[in-house]
Amino acid sequence: MHKTLKNIILSGIFILLSIIVKSQTVDLSNATIINFEKNDKVVLKAVSVLQEEVAKRTGIKLSVTNKLNKSAKPMILVGLEGQTGNFTAGLQSSISELPPIKSEGYKIAVNSETKMVAIVGADALGVLYGIGKLLRTMEMRKGQILVPADLRISSSPAYPIRGHQLGYRPKTNSYDSWTPAQFDSYIRDL
Repeated sequence: MHKTLKNIILSGIFILLSIIVKSQTVDLSNATIINFEKNDKVVLKAVSVLQEEVAKRTGIKLSVTNKLNKSAKPMILVGLEGQTGNFTAGLQSSISELPPIKSEGYKIAVNSETKMVAIVGADALGVLYGIGKLLRTMEMRKGQILVPADLRISSSPAYPIRGHQLGYRPKTNSYDSWTPAQFDSYIRDL
């Protein structure tokens, strides 16, 4: 009898916690990616990486378009700083409240009421790094994409030169036997 009561209480606590956690996130499972940049190859590739990595982890292929449809929700809006005029008024306000960014910097803001996420880069690499940060912040599982409702980030690199050595040599017992697809996945994870 005592174990049954304990199990009921634990189940109730688990249900309450899951409701609280769910209310603190925005569900992007049916989101559309709105990309305002049409020509920059780095931005286009970054948006492609977002779409592919989400699909790989959730099984959901998010659609991508260049036109803002204010009735479609949820949305992930991607653009350069000069393109924020295309964003909704609420997202423009959220982005402008964040600290300024420098070269290769990015801003990410979530509007939980409208279920919109904005990724703004100071330049093309800023968009790439912003998408990478969003991917690391998202909670992804089969059939579901969640992002924290209070997500607001403004980030710029402290130094103009950053790097990571990608050596491909038989000195380790790991990546010298990787396929090109595994090596590509390693680079994307960086």
